[in-house]
Amino acid sequence: MLPLSSIPLTHLDSQTLLALLFWGNASTLILLTTYHHLSVRDTLTKLSYYYILAKVFQILAYFYLHSYYVYENTKIVYFGYFSFFAGYYLEAMSMLYIMDEKNKVLGYALFSIFLSTVVIFVLSEIYINDERVETLIVSLYLCFFFMIPSCTLFTQKNVPLFKKCVTVLYFCFASLMLPRGILALYDDSSMTTVMYTQSLTYLTLIVVLACGLMAYLLIIRENAARLIEKLATTDSLTGISNRHSFFDVATRVFNRQNFSHGTVSILFIDIDFFKKINDSYGHAFGDEVLMKLAETLRESVRPDDLICRYGGEEFLVLAAELDELATIRTARRIKETVESLRFVEDPSFRFSVSIGLVCDTPVGNDTLADFIERGDVAMYRAKAAGRNVIVAYRADRCLIVGGAGAMGGVPPAAAPAPAG
Repeated sequence: MLPLSSIPLTHLDSQTLLALLFWGNASTLILLTTYHHLSVRDTLTKLSYYYILAKVFQILAYFYLHSYYVYENTKIVYFGYFSFFAGYYLEAMSMLYIMDEKNKVLGYALFSIFLSTVVIFVLSEIYINDERVETLIVSLYLCFFFMIPSCTLFTQKNVPLFKKCVTVLYFCFASLMLPRGILALYDDSSMTTVMYTQSLTYLTLIVVLACGLMAYLLIIRENAARLIEKLATTDSLTGISNRHSFFDVATRVFNRQNFSHGTVSILFIDIDFFKKINDSYGHAFGDEVLMKLAETLRESVRPDDLICRYGGEEFLVLAAELDELATIRTARRIKETVESLRFVEDPSFRFSVSIGLVCDTPVGNDTLADFIERGDVAMYRAKAAGRNVIVAYRADRCLIVGGAGAMGGVPPAAAPAPAG
């Protein structure tokens, strides 16, 4: 059986492999900078900054280390190893962002390892000056740097498959570094030694380069898809569901309740005199009012309840398995919270909402649109009753259940209330 060192695929000289790493990282950097420069939107994120800077330092590292073969200048090696440490520190940081890991302690730990390694390397060069020790330090550095993010991933849940695959690759690479560093002390090897463990290390770095680029591009694609989905389902101003997205989910909830004979509650909410607010305070202030109301709705309903911006200054809330009394309490909570809202731009400003509610069990051919229309009718009755009022829909009349007006009934077929 042939020893590994005699197989051409693993018996490559380090100078050639360093050149491959240099040109591979340079090509990656050109590709990424061109992509970001030509992008219509600003696609640079922390992940992008870390990854692009990592490539810059890695290019410098492989340039300096390759130049050592020509000049054999110790200072060149120092620059090369410092760039090497910085490059792979930044790549490890980009791994954290690939995994959506926002743990600051972990980031500080990686920076501490980077700083400590630089100090230890400089001290070893001053007092020991042995290339075997250099190899050991570099190997342990890479081992710890890629092992920490890789192990962190294994504690996370619901991680996409491709992220796991990339992290397993980094884990395998980190695992290879530990025996390489230890063997370097016994094999009397250095950066220039031609041996299978040395070649295998450089070849693995080339594979990591290729797979890291693929992972980065996949992350960009995933982020773009997530942004498109968010734009398609979310109201850009308030951050809650838009009308289309709401109907998609709410229809399924309504049909489920219809099948199980459960209750469905609809709150139809409209800001009073919103046009006057825009005319008097400006549209920017009107946008602030809309955002404040959306935030109030999020905080006033249950986590499983659905909310959306139905259009303009109109909002909808859909709740399942909520009786009418509980629905009325929710509407009153929203109304009272809105009345207590304060604005930094104008502390004296107040606004109110008119709320129409319907709480019933779907029967026969009832649809979600029917329930929303009944809530709309009740909301207009609230407008007609003087605004800042809550009105519950009934088949024979609409009943005022909250507001400044006296308790009473308004026929559901009454003339439409004035706009606003």
